[in-house]
Amino acid sequence: MGRRSRPDEPSGLPASRRDANGRREAEINIMPRFESAFAQTSMLLLVMAAVIGICYSVPRLRKHLPDGMILLLAGVVATLVDGWGFAIRHWVEGSFYFFNLILTIAAGMVMVDIFKENGLLGSLTRTLIQRFYNRPSILLSLLMFIIMFPGMVTGSAPACVLTTGVMIAPILMRMGIPKIETAAILAMGSIAGQQAPPVNVPIMIICTSVFMPYEGFTVPLALLNFTLGVFSILVIGRRHVSVARLKEIAAEPPEPGLPVGSLKLYSPMLLLVVLLSGPRLVPGWPDMFTPLPFMIVSLAGLVTGKPLNFFRCSKKTFDHATGMIVLFTGIGILIQSMALTGVRGLIATMTISLPRVVLFTGFTIVGILLPGVLVTFGASAVLGPPYILALQDLNSIILSCGAALIMGLGCLIPPTGIGGLFAMRVVGEERYWPIFKRCLIPAIFALGLGLLFMVYANQIGQIPGLRYVPSKGAY
Repeated sequence: MGRRSRPDEPSGLPASRRDANGRREAEINIMPRFESAFAQTSMLLLVMAAVIGICYSVPRLRKHLPDGMILLLAGVVATLVDGWGFAIRHWVEGSFYFFNLILTIAAGMVMVDIFKENGLLGSLTRTLIQRFYNRPSILLSLLMFIIMFPGMVTGSAPACVLTTGVMIAPILMRMGIPKIETAAILAMGSIAGQQAPPVNVPIMIICTSVFMPYEGFTVPLALLNFTLGVFSILVIGRRHVSVARLKEIAAEPPEPGLPVGSLKLYSPMLLLVVLLSGPRLVPGWPDMFTPLPFMIVSLAGLVTGKPLNFFRCSKKTFDHATGMIVLFTGIGILIQSMALTGVRGLIATMTISLPRVVLFTGFTIVGILLPGVLVTFGASAVLGPPYILALQDLNSIILSCGAALIMGLGCLIPPTGIGGLFAMRVVGEERYWPIFKRCLIPAIFALGLGLLFMVYANQIGQIPGLRYVPSKGAY
């Protein structure tokens, strides 16, 4: 059970390990070490699960510790138990694991908040209601796209709920959709928006881990998630909406100070489309790092609608984004700790060695439940790479799209439930179970779509329009 000393280590000195540079690092054994690597890493996996379970089950800890701090604590405890001591270097490195994604999400949230404050989104919503009040299904579908928009440009489900979701929720309830159904629509819209192109964070994480370029995903992701978004809002809310009620809403006077829809007002959205699609459509177009287009469009939005103070608007955004930053930091430290202690390797080797039937059925269960703790981004870093590598004979692009959608359903699963629980708070509901029940039919539909893309990845990848043709410079 105990760790045996090396021949070159004098007796009485603390056990040590060598880091990547060959230097000795002190090893502090809090618990006895197993001779079997499988037993040791399995024990550490149970330690992480125990820490997370205790923090979420003790009301005082659950109230005062944000989700990111709980995951950070699990990683730190596992590192200490494995004998690495205070591995500050690894914890700092893990805290920057999602640094680029944090920049992208933060910049996207600033842009969406500017669109909201300068009147662009409000004017667009009112224009859609006036144009399509006599076609409720089309109107609801377009409103769902507005809900999804922040997630499409940030890759974050909470961004959908906390920005456009806050604005669209009162409109849906005025249309006649009950509060619980409205929360369910926001929850499913946040999942669809998080997984929709152009920014899909789980697939970006998978691509980084398996050295695959993030190209060729736009069409399959759009097909999957736009279909899910439209299906969700029509199934949940269509029966509650009538043309007569929509006509009354369309006839109401606009809010004071709301700018009139015009090309100037909507020009930042057109600029965003040009900046994001240009590198894919025009050879030689400069491909800017993702946060930069969002910041350029944000600055353009300051002069096209109601006058705004950029710094005041940004501060308001970061007041909402702090929890998201802490969550990503905690997930990064947990993933780095799993890699350091061997737990991530254990999961990878076990996944690759499983039979194909178990791979599909097991991923369907674990891929939905694990994001309830690690959220979708953490689960994609742990489960995604070994799963894609274990199925290399399938079309990796289509397979990744289906797997990401299934892991996205974890946004409905407590204790984190970053899609469903945020939507519950937005509408002022106190119980989550009724909202979860309303999401079951769309969630089952999403699960079916994801499995279809995974099992028949090669066949779907041959469909014209879904077949990937590498662009110049892709590898």
